[in-house]
Amino acid sequence: MYSYAKKITFLLLLASIILTAGNAFAIVEGLRVSTPDTCWYTGNFIDLPVRIEWTDWSRYDYCGAEYQVPDQYDLAPHFPDPRRCDRFTSTETTMCGFEMKFTFDNEVVQAVTVTGDSLIEQWHWPDVYFEINNNEGWIKIAAASAYCPDINNITDPTNLVKIGFLVTGSELSDANLQMEYFKYNETDGDYIYWYNTDYPNLPGARTIGKFTVCPPICISGRINYCSNDKPVCGADVTLHYEPDTATIENPADIDDITVQTRCDNNCEEDCRGSYILCDAVGTYDYCLSAWKDDEYDNAVTAFDASIVLRYLVNQLTLNCCQKAAADVTGDGCISSMDASLILQYVVGEFDYFPKKRAENTNWLFFYDSDHSGCQKDADCLLPIEKYCFNPLEDDQTGMDFMAVILGDVSGNWGISTSGKAVADVNFTTRLVEKRADGSMVYEVTSSVPEAYGWQFTVNTNTPNLVTVANDGSASLVSGVRGERIIVAAASATPSGTLGQVIVQPGAGEVVLDNFVINERSFDASVTLKEGTGSLPSTFVLDDAYPNPFNPSTNISFGLPSATTVHLYIYNILGRKVKTLASGTYEAGMHVIVWDGTNDAGEVVSSGLYFYRMETPEFTTTKKVVLLK
Repeated sequence: MYSYAKKITFLLLLASIILTAGNAFAIVEGLRVSTPDTCWYTGNFIDLPVRIEWTDWSRYDYCGAEYQVPDQYDLAPHFPDPRRCDRFTSTETTMCGFEMKFTFDNEVVQAVTVTGDSLIEQWHWPDVYFEINNNEGWIKIAAASAYCPDINNITDPTNLVKIGFLVTGSELSDANLQMEYFKYNETDGDYIYWYNTDYPNLPGARTIGKFTVCPPICISGRINYCSNDKPVCGADVTLHYEPDTATIENPADIDDITVQTRCDNNCEEDCRGSYILCDAVGTYDYCLSAWKDDEYDNAVTAFDASIVLRYLVNQLTLNCCQKAAADVTGDGCISSMDASLILQYVVGEFDYFPKKRAENTNWLFFYDSDHSGCQKDADCLLPIEKYCFNPLEDDQTGMDFMAVILGDVSGNWGISTSGKAVADVNFTTRLVEKRADGSMVYEVTSSVPEAYGWQFTVNTNTPNLVTVANDGSASLVSGVRGERIIVAAASATPSGTLGQVIVQPGAGEVVLDNFVINERSFDASVTLKEGTGSLPSTFVLDDAYPNPFNPSTNISFGLPSATTVHLYIYNILGRKVKTLASGTYEAGMHVIVWDGTNDAGEVVSSGLYFYRMETPEFTTTKKVVLLK
């Protein structure tokens, strides 16, 4: 009797091994039906996919080598020849209809609905029919069509239907999802598998994928501004589901989870900028990233462009925060193009820099660098913007991000830059030229020393009659916004000249305001009225500015009437070094820049030089010093 029972046990075990193809599958002839192993959070809704695939038995090893059985059970007579695996096929390779029944623990989940998934949509079948009995814990599903597609070409698990469940059970409870039967056409649907307590690791240990209630998984961290460590509140931190297309263990849909960093004013300092994100579904792949699109606080100025220019000529060094902010193109290398784009942004040519334009933001959040990019910048670029978990299995703490605003190379976001009173800083304009067409050219200057980057606004009712130009000592751009002209300029050398405003006849009153020098704003305004400004009444040769200088200086002269002008540079031996001007000039003020070179284009040595102005009516000489 014992021998007979033992034989029956062996035969059942053999059937389980041969008929089962992998973990958590119910099989009908050549068709495999499965659901993924998954867990979901209590109180949440999940669409659980039911998948089918056609099984090519010769792809799997059922010859005894993979599944070891204790030696005392002699199953060898019941296994196929170890040198081959028998091939099983089905005569039903098309599907005209199907029916199935699932049971579940109604204290853990409640069935809500059933919808057709990708295969039903692909086949253009009508809606599936279903009946739910949550009191008894079962659901029946059926569908049919006059169109009978081939199913033996479905070689990867593909979603047939989705069952909507509301998860109500406690943490780690098992929904005990069971497939009572699955039939298609008129095939025999009695291949139902049992749980074998003696060999739980053998395939066929359960009839369908395991479905449990997830334990809570939480992710926490904080976001600070990279350059000054100020907390960044109101940033969106999102956990993105990253499905692995190479595995069948992905659920149909997992929603992204988004929280914001804290902005509490009444909490302790270290809580601002922090976040905690919970209810992530464990065992799947995710990436964590941050996003924000406001509170730029005028952090990007022309001064930032000047920092880039000075960095490129080795006048400055940049830390990693500054490099991340400077690379506005996102190519992993800092260049003059980045400086140009910063100036264009300041005058309103575009809203977002190229690096983050697709995401509609200028904020960049990162936690490390992949240390690539061009050779000079390889120590900091390119920033790594995501934490990825493959898979996410446990709580994650310390998931901190550093933040920069693209273009804010100085890193002054969140820092007050209050301006000085007008009495301390002077902004002046002077008429330097009256052109034959009646246009008046005004030179705009400031008394701020060491001005590398500057901005101001030209307010006029006729922006088409007003233009802004520079004197060649800086990179200057402007953009028209309504009745305003926004001006921004940057230079690798300091300058007191902010540009020239050219006012055509009929322009009316023009007001200059919103002055920003080196990221400090000033409460000042200058008014230009049509017809104001006077031409020099006598010949004038101004003092060079700056003086001493390196590498260039501005030399201004005034003419009461049009005349021929020669302007020369001499060394201390009285030898002519450079001809700066030679020709006829209109009445008014004129500015000539000497770049410290001779007529051959060679840079002259340090020392004292003389500049001499000669006209038929007037001649004078002044001194200038070149320092290196």
